[in-house]
Amino acid sequence: MTLNERILDLLADIMFAADEIRDMVAMEHGLPLFDGFDEALGRIHLDARGIMGRLEGTAMSYPEERDPALGDILAETARRLAALRRIHGRERDDALVLVEAYVGPYVLAFFHEIERLDTLVSRLRSEFAARRTGGNESV
Repeated sequence: MTLNERILDLLADIMFAADEIRDMVAMEHGLPLFDGFDEALGRIHLDARGIMGRLEGTAMSYPEERDPALGDILAETARRLAALRRIHGRERDDALVLVEAYVGPYVLAFFHEIERLDTLVSRLRSEFAARRTGGNESV
């Protein structure tokens, strides 16, 4: 797999996870603790698509298979959200905080991974441009 393909594959995994988390949280209407997640997940999509647009040969589809660890995270998130349907009152509020505490770090990790990939793509494009112009600029 080429470097571009690996970057695209990772971005597609991140976008898939963001969609899955958004869909799972959307099933639980009126969760005030998750209000900021929708904005964060939307930003993940915008940033990932921005990087994808800078790569040649970009396919805007999700991979047929996803990272098994990502599948485990999504399954656990779905399990925790489904459990919220069976409880009420203060216990539900406490459980909601635990779901947010579980999902939040993964959303933040998506941001950091996109930032890292953005830096990598920028560096590769600069190096490629320098080679095309015959310059010896280093990045």
